[in-house]
Amino acid sequence: RPSAAAGGSTGGSTGAGDDDGCGDGSSAVDSPWPMPTIEHLRSFLSCVGDALPQWTPPRADKKQREKAAAAAAQQQQQAAQGQGQGQPQQVQITADGYVLPNQTDLSAIQSAIATTRPILHHLTFGVTDQWLKSQDHNDLEELRRSLTRVMDKIGPSRVLPAPGVPGAPGGAGVDAVAVGTRAEYNKFQASVRRLLLRYLTSSSLPLRLMGWEELESVLRHADRMRPPPRDYVASGAGCSYLNGVFEFGAEIDVDGWAVVAGGGGSSYAGSSGELKYLRHVPASELSRKASKSSSGDGGDGGDGGADDNMANGSAGPAQQQPPLDGKASAPEEGEGKVITLFRCTMRSSQKWWFLSEADADQPGTDKDIDYYQHKSKTAEEMNLPPSDGWVTCGSRNDGGPGRDPPPHLQPRGSMVPPGQEGMALTAQISTWAVQNNVVELVLGGMGGGGTHREIVSRSISLIEFMAKLGRRWEEEDEERHLSVEDEQGSDMEVDRLSPSTMSRSEAIGRETLSTSHLSLAWETYISNPDESVTNEVRRLLVTVLPKLTDQLAIHLLQLVACSLDRNEKAQNLNEIVELCSALAVEYPVIHPADGTVGKKEQQPQQKEPSRALSDAVRSQFLLLLWSVLNHPDASSSSSQLRPEIENLKEYVRNELRYHPKNRMNFLDGCRSALERNAASTAPIDAPVDEKITLRTVNLTRFVLQACPSAEAEEVVAGGREPLASLLFRELAAYLKRQKAAAKANDGPRAKSDLLRKSSSISTTGASVHSSKPSSSAGVASQHASALADRLDFLRY
Repeated sequence: RPSAAAGGSTGGSTGAGDDDGCGDGSSAVDSPWPMPTIEHLRSFLSCVGDALPQWTPPRADKKQREKAAAAAAQQQQQAAQGQGQGQPQQVQITADGYVLPNQTDLSAIQSAIATTRPILHHLTFGVTDQWLKSQDHNDLEELRRSLTRVMDKIGPSRVLPAPGVPGAPGGAGVDAVAVGTRAEYNKFQASVRRLLLRYLTSSSLPLRLMGWEELESVLRHADRMRPPPRDYVASGAGCSYLNGVFEFGAEIDVDGWAVVAGGGGSSYAGSSGELKYLRHVPASELSRKASKSSSGDGGDGGDGGADDNMANGSAGPAQQQPPLDGKASAPEEGEGKVITLFRCTMRSSQKWWFLSEADADQPGTDKDIDYYQHKSKTAEEMNLPPSDGWVTCGSRNDGGPGRDPPPHLQPRGSMVPPGQEGMALTAQISTWAVQNNVVELVLGGMGGGGTHREIVSRSISLIEFMAKLGRRWEEEDEERHLSVEDEQGSDMEVDRLSPSTMSRSEAIGRETLSTSHLSLAWETYISNPDESVTNEVRRLLVTVLPKLTDQLAIHLLQLVACSLDRNEKAQNLNEIVELCSALAVEYPVIHPADGTVGKKEQQPQQKEPSRALSDAVRSQFLLLLWSVLNHPDASSSSSQLRPEIENLKEYVRNELRYHPKNRMNFLDGCRSALERNAASTAPIDAPVDEKITLRTVNLTRFVLQACPSAEAEEVVAGGREPLASLLFRELAAYLKRQKAAAKANDGPRAKSDLLRKSSSISTTGASVHSSKPSSSAGVASQHASALADRLDFLRY
């Protein structure tokens, strides 16, 4: 290594699993040779990657074990006869069935591991910003990708012999102990994050921008490596014995992690085992439900089988040790059925999912008995079983066991070894971002570097990534918390990330997005003088809101509402209205009752918009919009803002139909305000803002019109006094205040001044907030309009 690699600053902590060494635990050694150029390093890494052996499943199947045993017996026989010199190395299999690499492959893997991290260490600590700026950024990015490709080809699920534990020279290797490559893989990823932090904290804007672009690539890779769900719960299937829990049934590595594409295994194509889940249906359950599934042809048929190109996985349910032959054992006669949820690669190369009785000898062929199928249309559907959009199989299976309707599949948990959730790559990245104040760097809270529009734009993917992780953790912990309550009969909170003395929400907040991050984002939004920065922060808030936990989303909306405090300057109103308008456009009022119910595979597309925000968050958003409409400066807003306020009013009108509790709360608030206004007849002693009193009248009518007719009649007739009587008293008080003010100020001019303050809001037209002029020439017409609004409401 060049001597420069031993110097430099530490660059800060990179979170759990980080290692400040150069890769092999030894100290850096000064070298008489300079560091190779980036071009030479890339060529060298290409050679290192080519030397790596192809990935193979960690466990040996039955044929491999038989072949290894025969080879071992032959080798022992040759050794006894003094032969066997120069024979090729044999496959070594541990007693628990893991395949160890031969010496040549092991050397290639160890050399690759020992090479990658020192190169990253040199780029992080051994060169100056000036040198980095002088390099072509595309070359630097490609060098990082070359390093990642080498480590991905190794992957976190390779099996190596444990250091210092002797194994047999070949064959079964009964003395050998297998270990995984996950620890080395995590150290490499920590080194990558340390390099990215060097870029993100650089004084050079081009380097910072490059760092954010690189981080986005790392985030995409982490998403592909996210562990798959622990199990799926099927419900609503016409074939009733398919309803229930499907447990993880694909292969796991020596560390207990899933070995499947996009699920904790390597993203290298050759490493992807096929994801599958198993449901064991006992014979007793089949006999109970036989009568329920003995009629009907099941609806749409289709090519439920698949070609022989499917990569066969192996294993049993997650809590059991996977069988060594790589197959789920078929039930004996009278023991029931095993229903498999799995993915097939069709002859057309398309990815289809099936719920089938897989053939024991040739799964994924036309020998399977298929119940339901799903043709994947998106990358997400190709990687993980979809929840909806399944089609019933029937015609090709002699009448077919499948029955309409198809099931809904609900994923639960993550396929992660107990206590190891924080070691997933997604968790490590989020922890690194929190511990190194990366969000604070973006929003100008750290380092004094200010906030740059391009930095904020590029940071959205990270903040969204952290928000989604926190939400997923909260959902999984809630499941676990409820499970512990059921088992222990207590309400003790159990958290997987921290000691039991820390609440679950506190622990998640320390590892993912927190309230302090949202507060900083909101403060930046309302206080930054750069409009381009404000626009990007608004886009960030709109994008991240549905990914937040309900607790964080409600906190953000409450922050916005607090900025509407009447004691604060009205300048925040513009920013708040623009944010609310963007949210209303992005997450429109779409409820299941609004849509036309069509085919079942179309239902997910209809439900998705209404699920973007939970009911609790939508209710809080409605409260925020109500605060905007009640703001004293809303009626006198600029002509540019009025159309947006009109759109918000229409959004509230539509949303109120689905929130009866909010309707009643809003009406109760309006009624209380009307009672106060009706009791106020002396403006000199207790000044009254007539602009607000008239808005209260009009908002009362606005909410009443959103009520169903039966509910509206009850509201009008109920309460401490009928609503019409209350409105009449309020009208009389208004006229008395006007008369008293005119007398007190001795002249018509004072009366004109008071009338000029009156709001011209009119609910008889299309708008809550009117744009009528407030000049002296229009005072009379404004007063007439204010009276007309009240009288028209009384008639209504």
